[in-house]
Amino acid sequence: MTAGIGGTRGGVEDPRYPRVDGGSVRRLRLAQGWTQEELAHRSGLAVRTVRNAEAGRRVSVSTVGILAATFGCDVAALLGRGPGPWPTGQA
Repeated sequence: MTAGIGGTRGGVEDPRYPRVDGGSVRRLRLAQGWTQEELAHRSGLAVRTVRNAEAGRRVSVSTVGILAATFGCDVAALLGRGPGPWPTGQA
């Protein structure tokens, strides 16, 4: 069975498609002074993917890693599991 829309498989959460904390993504982007298009360009992601992340939709694990690397923050902060959406070393 393959992952369906929304990152579920048979009603079970698919860990390959975590739900990101869209508010954290947006705050980090705005703190840099970037538009969604600029974040997409800097990260190599599609603008639609950036919009999905900011909307708190499920994205791939690799997308979460790319966003964290682009922002210089921990992955946990983007998943709402960290202390905050702060760049690493600036807590």
